[in-house]
Amino acid sequence: MSVPPISNPDKDLDIVPQEKQKKKRSGFSTWVRTFFIALLLAIVVKVFFLEAFVIPSNSMEGTLKTGDFIFVNKLHYGPRTPQTWLQIPLTHQSMHIPGLGTRKTYLDAAKLPTTRLPGYSSIKRGDVVVFNHPPSNHPVSQKTHYVKRCVALAGDTVKIVDMQLIVNGQKQGTGNKVLYQFNFGTQSKGGNEVLDKQGISYEEVNGGGYRFWATQSQANDLSQNKKFSANGDKPLLIRANKEVRNPHIFPQDEAFDWNEDFFGPLIIPKKGTVMPMISRNVILYKDLIQRFEGLKKGRVEIYKNQLLIDGKVQERYTFKNNYYFMLGDSRHNSLDSRYWGLVPENHIVGKVAFTLFSLRPNVPWLSTTNWLPRGVGKYKIYPNFSKFRKKRWFKAVK
Repeated sequence: MSVPPISNPDKDLDIVPQEKQKKKRSGFSTWVRTFFIALLLAIVVKVFFLEAFVIPSNSMEGTLKTGDFIFVNKLHYGPRTPQTWLQIPLTHQSMHIPGLGTRKTYLDAAKLPTTRLPGYSSIKRGDVVVFNHPPSNHPVSQKTHYVKRCVALAGDTVKIVDMQLIVNGQKQGTGNKVLYQFNFGTQSKGGNEVLDKQGISYEEVNGGGYRFWATQSQANDLSQNKKFSANGDKPLLIRANKEVRNPHIFPQDEAFDWNEDFFGPLIIPKKGTVMPMISRNVILYKDLIQRFEGLKKGRVEIYKNQLLIDGKVQERYTFKNNYYFMLGDSRHNSLDSRYWGLVPENHIVGKVAFTLFSLRPNVPWLSTTNWLPRGVGKYKIYPNFSKFRKKRWFKAVK
């Protein structure tokens, strides 16, 4: 029996190539990769979509309470592109470093021009807004965050007459959100309990009595509460007198006898507004023109209440940006546009969307009590759930 010839006697047996085994990542490298991806996503969300803040004061007490954790929607008015690109991620302005004290977390030299991307809405009167505090000397994006209510827009005329807010000649309602300061001269045993139960911020006055911030309706109810006012005495509304100048009120000039309860009228510049540069207007708008209109330092001078640009006296000035007037809901407990002036549009961060949850600042996290049946066990330490304001979880802000 014959054997068929081999077609290629010089060829060896075919070798099946083996797949290269993928090098397994170590646990540490996987952790590092995951960390940086998560960090990048967190930065993108914070810069362009949502940012969380904690309310530190009572200036918006009618709407936001101290200890509220809020989310700010940056898509509403359009997010801003980053200005200080070289900084410690997820920090703002500064941080405390043990042994070194408080240090800036960004480099002044690493700044880029910032612009606002398109949003799906414009600022409206009544919006609760987070913005960068204009007087600060930090780059815009690193200035301290403030939260107030926008009560007047670019192009509006605003004034306050005996605590009444008036915009474009129309009185603005106060509803149940605007608070004023009241004093009460006597201090009863149940007074603190009544104020705490109603969620009213207060201070005890030396010698007896209270200083508190409430609506007029709340103050009237307190006068009828026997635990708070045994004799039916009414709390005293504190108000400033007309034509009595407060030197801390904008524009901090003797030519204006304005105070926190009698303010204006003030025209809020809009992009394209042409303003005659008479002495009064130079005093009111010189800071805006010098700091926020994009004119290089040294080009603008103020001399004897005259505006000079490049050494030439200006009879009128055309504004290049929009500005807004912000007020705190707690009118007598808020540093706002009445004190430091208008907010430029590029300082707007976003609109407050909702309260995620809220913590009572003066309530401890832990409590000690005997939670076991009587006679069993000793005092135990357990979480103090009264630290949380339960009714303020996932609450929309209006």
